[in-house]
Amino acid sequence: MRGGGWIEFVCPKPGSTEGVRKISYIYPVPGLRYTVCAGIYDNTMSLDELNRMSGVSGESPKVAVLFEVKPKTEGKEEYLKLAAALKTELAKMPGFIRVERFASLNEEGKLLSLSVWENEEAAAAWRNQINHRGSQKKGHDAFSSITISL
Repeated sequence: MRGGGWIEFVCPKPGSTEGVRKISYIYPVPGLRYTVCAGIYDNTMSLDELNRMSGVSGESPKVAVLFEVKPKTEGKEEYLKLAAALKTELAKMPGFIRVERFASLNEEGKLLSLSVWENEEAAAAWRNQINHRGSQKKGHDAFSSITISL
């Protein structure tokens, strides 16, 4: 993503477990590895309307995939190894833009993975990639308690 743009995803509002539409504006800081983003819960405006309103044009909306997981203490190291092993395959996927992992400040041990894709088809291809599916199953069964996968 060269400039900023709007994305949409499903995420529970704070204090809720039900996923609702959230739209966020994401802007990568030029020359730094930081991204600024702000989001709102809104069911009324389309991404096209938001892009027109904010002057973003010529670039199709990106897709963000959020994956939240809390690895078991005894499985965290193995879980992270599993994720690292997939990284080279992830980087080769058509439509892949970037991935970042964050540690929760509010809940010790909880991790959030954010991947950004050119479109829904690219994100779906990664979701269904055979080695990724196998790692998901192994991670879920052996190493973690997955709380949200979006």
